[in-house]
Amino acid sequence: MFDLLGINRICREFYNDPVEVYGRRKQLGMSIVPLTDHDSIEGSEPLRRYPDFFLSEEVTVRMPSGTETHLGVYAITERNHLEIQRRRNDLIALLMYLTEQRLFFSVNQVFSGLTGRREEEDFQWFASYVPAFETRNGKMQVKRTPSRRGWLR
Repeated sequence: MFDLLGINRICREFYNDPVEVYGRRKQLGMSIVPLTDHDSIEGSEPLRRYPDFFLSEEVTVRMPSGTETHLGVYAITERNHLEIQRRRNDLIALLMYLTEQRLFFSVNQVFSGLTGRREEEDFQWFASYVPAFETRNGKMQVKRTPSRRGWLR
């Protein structure tokens, strides 16, 4: 069992060395250290030798409204990655797969313009079908986070 608050994401656009980041996180006392690359699992290769690492991915998903969002999918296999990528342009098929495989996932950067605009129906999908919401992101300003937590309650 692990505390999801301890999860720290490493994003490709930061160009951090995964092994260095892993070492820093372990020094800070993290018990597990996942890496979530964007639409890829390549960045995880150097960390697979560690027993307290698990493979995860941040997937760019097309919503039924036509907008895009990011879903974090945790503790996946290479096979899961391939199947997730096949379904990422069909939210319903992706949700069915994630549920069938019993994979934990979250919607990330819900209020960020990073993936473009949001439609009202996007929020309805999130509230109805997504089990978790990213409420803190290391690349987002901390002062922006509290005002958005109200929607998540």
